[in-house]
This record gives sequence, C-alpha cells and structure tokens, in this order.
Amino acid sequence: MPFVLDASVAVAWCFDDESAPESESILDQLQDEAAIAPAIWPLEVANALRNGERRGRLQRGDTLRFTELLGDLLVEVEPLTLARALDSVLFVAREYDLSA
Repeated sequence: MPFVLDASVAVAWCFDDESAPESESILDQLQDEAAIAPAIWPLEVANALRNGERRGRLQRGDTLRFTELLGDLLVEVEPLTLARALDSVLFVAREYDLSA
C-alpha cells in the first residue's frame, strides 16, 4: 500500500546532518514500495535544494545526483486541479481549521 512521502524526509537523504535512521528506512522501503506525494512536493524539494546550494551545503553536481536519485524512486506525485483544491482541500481545511 502506498504511503505519503513528505518533502522533509526526502530532503534528509540529501543532507548528511539531517539524515536519521527513520528517513533511511523510508528510502530503503521505496526500493520495493510506492509512495505518493502531494502536488506541491516537487516545489518543496526544489526549494530546499536551492537553499542548500545558496547556503553552500550543496554544489550543483550534488543537486543533480540527488534529483536523479529521486527520479528513480517509486514516487507518484498527485496532480492538483483548481476544482480538486476547491472541493477537497478547502473542505479539509475548513473541517480541521487549517490553512489550505
């Protein structure tokens, strides 16, 4: 059964000081199982990588290798249409008093 992959977990694989046994376990799990990610996930990952470059934590080559790794994993990014955002996301945000 697919599980939801958060960007913070994926980014932890890229930065040694953020790695943890839990994030490594999820990376191992992705070798055999699929994960799903929200539509914003690629943007969150890209933003974290760019910030890593800007702060000198990553070189462009590191970023390229990491994006290739991500591309090889079984991660399905869920599409988001305006209709779905207004119907589903807005409903859940209201229901639990969260931001959309």
